[in-house]
Amino acid sequence: MDDFVTRSYNTLNPRGKPQNSTPFIDLIALASEDFNAVKYLETILPPYSEEAIRTYSENLKEAKSSAAVDLQKNVYKNYNEFIKISKEVSKMESDMLVLRNLLNELKVINDSVKDDEGNVDDTSSQSSVETDEGIIDNKLDQQLQFLYDNVEGIEKYLTESSSRELVAILENVSEVSNSFSKTVKNNIDLYLCNDFLVCIYKKNIGKGKVVHILDKCFPLNEIKVEEIKRQSMIKISSVKETLPLIYFCDNIGSLVIFIRSIKANIELVKAQENEHEDENENENEIDDFKTDINFKDNSSSILKPEDLDKRRRSKRISISTFSSTRSPVKDELTSSEITWLTELPDELDVLIAQRDFDKAVVLIEKAKNILKIEDSQKNRSFRKILDEKISSLSNSICSELSDPLLIKSQVRSNINRLLRLDMAEKAQEIFLSSRSELISHRIRQLVFNGETNQYIKELATIDFTLIKNTCEWYNDSFKDPKMSSTFIIWVIKEIDKYISIFRNQVLKSKSNFSVARECIETTNEQIKMLKSVGLDMNQYILDKLRKDIILSMIHYCEIENNYIYLALSKDNLVVNESAKNKKKIDDKNVILTSSLITFEDIITNFETNTKCLMNITFYEDVIKCFTRLILEYINSLNNILMKNKLTNNQNLAVLQNCVYVIKYLLPSLVERLKNEFDRPIPEMDELLINLQGILEKMEKFTCSLLSDFFLENNTILPSPNYQIDENISDDATPTNEIIKFTDDVYKFDMNKYTLLDCNTLYPLIFEDIFIKLINKVESCVFTTGGVQQFVLDIHFFLQVCEKFINDSINQLANKLCEYALRSYYLTITNEKENNPNSTTDISLKVGDWYAERINKMHDEIEMKYPKFVIFE
Repeated sequence: MDDFVTRSYNTLNPRGKPQNSTPFIDLIALASEDFNAVKYLETILPPYSEEAIRTYSENLKEAKSSAAVDLQKNVYKNYNEFIKISKEVSKMESDMLVLRNLLNELKVINDSVKDDEGNVDDTSSQSSVETDEGIIDNKLDQQLQFLYDNVEGIEKYLTESSSRELVAILENVSEVSNSFSKTVKNNIDLYLCNDFLVCIYKKNIGKGKVVHILDKCFPLNEIKVEEIKRQSMIKISSVKETLPLIYFCDNIGSLVIFIRSIKANIELVKAQENEHEDENENENEIDDFKTDINFKDNSSSILKPEDLDKRRRSKRISISTFSSTRSPVKDELTSSEITWLTELPDELDVLIAQRDFDKAVVLIEKAKNILKIEDSQKNRSFRKILDEKISSLSNSICSELSDPLLIKSQVRSNINRLLRLDMAEKAQEIFLSSRSELISHRIRQLVFNGETNQYIKELATIDFTLIKNTCEWYNDSFKDPKMSSTFIIWVIKEIDKYISIFRNQVLKSKSNFSVARECIETTNEQIKMLKSVGLDMNQYILDKLRKDIILSMIHYCEIENNYIYLALSKDNLVVNESAKNKKKIDDKNVILTSSLITFEDIITNFETNTKCLMNITFYEDVIKCFTRLILEYINSLNNILMKNKLTNNQNLAVLQNCVYVIKYLLPSLVERLKNEFDRPIPEMDELLINLQGILEKMEKFTCSLLSDFFLENNTILPSPNYQIDENISDDATPTNEIIKFTDDVYKFDMNKYTLLDCNTLYPLIFEDIFIKLINKVESCVFTTGGVQQFVLDIHFFLQVCEKFINDSINQLANKLCEYALRSYYLTITNEKENNPNSTTDISLKVGDWYAERINKMHDEIEMKYPKFVIFE
C-alpha cells in the first residue's frame, strides 16, 4: 500500500499540478480526526477528468482492500499479546478485590482493638476516634433527613422515625433487564436503612437541576439479595415482586461492601422479628437508665444525651461489624479436633490406596477449615502433614487424569477433585498434555500408502475432532474464563502441528496441484466442526500456509505454461471439420484449432484447482496466475504470426484463436471470478485492454499479408491498358485485370472463420491495397485513354466493394486517381516540349460518365463473366 501511495505522489510536478491523469491519495488527510469526505473530494478532484476520477476510485478500492488485509494480519499478530495482557489485567482486578477485603478486615480488627481499649485512659486517642465516628454518623443522619425532605413520594412508604438509621449508600447504579440485554433505567441511588432498602431515581430536568423521585421501597424482612459476580451486579428478590430486580454498578469495591452490609442488616432484622420494640426507643432507654440508677449511689454518673445518641447509632450494622461477628477467629484446637487430625493421615492413606478420591477430598476440605486458626507450632505441624497428603492425593489424581482412555465423566470428576484441592493450573496442564499425547498417538497410527489426499483427510478428521472434543470437555470442567487463554494457546500449538504435516506432505512434495486442492478443500471442510465450539481457525491455517501455497500455485502455473507451448508446437493451425474442435457460439458453428481447445481446458482446470483459494488472502496471486497464462498464449500466437511464414488460412486461424480468447473466453472467466471473489477484478479489465491492442496489431499485420497476396496474383500497376493513346470509347468496360482482382478478393474464403468480422478485415485490406498502389503509381506512365481506363477501373472496384468502403478508402482512391492524372499531364507536357506540333486537346470524361457506364455495362459483365461472385 505504501508503494501505491508513493506512485500516487510521484504524479505531481514541483508546483503540485497533476502531470498524468490520476489524483494522489493523501493518507495524512484521510487519517485526520476531523476528516470531511465532501470537502476533501471538492479540493482534490476538480482538476481531473472523468476517466482520472474513475481510476482514482479504483485506486481507493484497492487501497481499502490492502488495508483490510493488513488489519486482519495485525489483529492476529497481536492476538497472543492481547490474551496475555487480558490475563494480567484480570489477575490484577482479582488481587485488588482481595486487597480491598483485607483492608476491610484490618478495619474490623482496628475497631475491635479500639473497643477493647475503650477503658484505657488515653483521652486524646479516644477523642479522635469518637470525632471520626461522629462525623460519619452525622453525615448519614443528614442524608437520611435529605430523603425525608427532598424525595418525591417517600412519605407514602416512610415516615420520620427516631429508630430508623441510614447504614450505607450505593450511588449511580443502573437497573437492567433480567436477561442483561438492555438497561432499563440509569442514575439510581440505593439507600440502605436498618429496616428498609430505598431506591431513588435522579431525574435531570435541565440546566443542571436534578429531581429525586422514589422508585421502589422494600422492607428488609421481605427481600433476598444475591451477588452476580461476573457482571458486577446485585439481584434483589422481593416476596411482592414476580421478577427480581437487577442493578449494575461499575465500582465493584463499593458493590461488594454494600452487599455485605445489606445481608448483615437483613439477618439482624429477621433475628429481631419476634422481639417487641417500643416506638420511642430513646425514651425507653432513658427510662430504663433512670430505673437502673435508682439502685446506685448518687455519686454515679448520669448518661448524657450524646452518650445515648452514641448507643443508638451503634446499632447500625455495617460491613465491618458483620465481618467480625460472622467470622470469629478460634484461638486453639479442641481436643476432639486434635484427635481427628492425628488420625487423618492414616485414613487418607487408606482412601488413596483404595482410590476413593472423592471421600479423601472431602476430608482434606474439612481439615483445612479446622486449621483456619491462629498460627502455632502444633498447627504448623498439622498443616505440614496435610500438605504432604494433599501432594500424594493430587499425584494419584493426576496420574489417573493423564490416562488417554478416560471417558468424559471420568475426566470431569478428576478435574473437579483437583479444583477443590486448589490445583487448577496443574489440572489444566495435565489434561491438555494428555490430550496432546492422544492426538499424537492417533496420528502415528495413520498409515501413508502414497495417496496424499486420503492421508490428509484422515489426519484432519482425527486432529480437528479431538480438538473439538477437548474444547467441549474443557469448557465443561473449567468454568473460570481466566483459564481460556491457556486453552487457546494449546489449540494453536496443535493446529501448528497439523500445518507442519500438511506443508511437508502436500506443498513441498511438488505433486499435482489438484492433490493440493483436494487437501485444502478437505481441511476447510473438516475445520468447520471447530466453529460449533467457538473456534474459527480457517483463516489462521491459510495465513500460515500462504507462502507455501503461493509457491506451489506458481509452480503449477509454470507447468501449465509448458503445456501451452507444447500444444502450440503440435498445432498445425488448420481449421478442420472435426466434431472435437467444433463449438456453438451465438448460433454459429465455430471450428477452433487444437491448441485453443487445449488452452481452454488448461484455464478451466486451473480455475477448478484454485477455486478453494479464491478469497481475499490469495486474490492477488490467483489473478496474476490467470493473467500470466492468458498473456503467454496470446503472445505466443502473436510471435507465431509475426515470425513464421504461414499460409493465409493459418494466419486467419491464428487471428480467430485470439478473437475467441479476447471476446468469449476471457469475459466469461472474469464474470466467474467476480462471483467467486465477490468484488470487481480491475486487473482483468487492464488485461483485456492490453489484449485488444495486441489483437489490433495482429489484424493489421494479417490484412497486410492478404493485400500482398491479392496484388501479387493480379497485376494492376503498371499495365499496358493504361498507355493507350486513343480516347476511351463510350462502350468501354473495366479491364480484365481489375475484374479478376475484384473476383479474387470476393472469392477468398473467410466463411469458415466464423468469429472474424469481415466488416473489420476487408476495409483494412482495401486500405492497405490503395496505400501500396499509391506507392507504385508515381512510376507509371498514363496516356489519354489509359488514364480514363484507370479511373473507370478504380470506380468499378469502389462500386462493387461499396459495403466495405469507408471514408479513408475513398480518400486514398481519390489520391490514387490524382496521382494518375498528374502523371498523365506530365507526359503531355513532355510531349509538347519534344514535339510542339502534337495534338493534345482531347477532353477527359467527367465523373458522372463513369457512374453511368458502370450501371449500363452490368448486363454485359454478367454475360462475359457469368460466374462473377458479385452477381451470384
